[in-house]
Amino acid sequence: MAMSRDRMRVAGIGRWLAVVVLVGIVSGCGGKKANPLRVTVMRCPAPAVVEGLSTLTRFANGRRTADAVLFTASIEDLALKCEQGERVRSLLRFRIVAIRGPALRDDVVEVPYFVAVMRDNGEIVAKKIYRTRLVFARGAKRAETVEEILQTIPSIDQARRYDYELLVGFQVKTDDLIFNVVR
Repeated sequence: MAMSRDRMRVAGIGRWLAVVVLVGIVSGCGGKKANPLRVTVMRCPAPAVVEGLSTLTRFANGRRTADAVLFTASIEDLALKCEQGERVRSLLRFRIVAIRGPALRDDVVEVPYFVAVMRDNGEIVAKKIYRTRLVFARGAKRAETVEEILQTIPSIDQARRYDYELLVGFQVKTDDLIFNVVR
């Protein structure tokens, strides 16, 4: 089916008008308006759970058997909210979930974990150890808590100069680490 000359002319004018409108939007209408295509590079640290330190199993009386397990905890759902201005503020949020083992008699367990700031993929510039309590409801096999840690890089210049990571893991003893690796 052939298009009439008038229809072709209208279609051509429509395309031309669309190009003019698009150029007007992209270039702005004068003045000192911001470029709509400008990209802002965020200098937020990358969050990560340290391999081998994402779980923690505690045993009763130092025995490492299935019937001696007090609890097994894990770090889950790591998320980061970040704001940058003159400095970079990062809110790290994650869950710690514990599963009751057969040897646990109490309803409360305390779990040590750390948050470390690593610069340029190797240098730990800050580390803090925290302790959190997990409370098992009566008869429950599972307990959890949500942890939030605020970390600030003091200046945007410092954030631009280095690559940062926020590392999370359980603060373990040597025996715990060996158990995690062998498991």
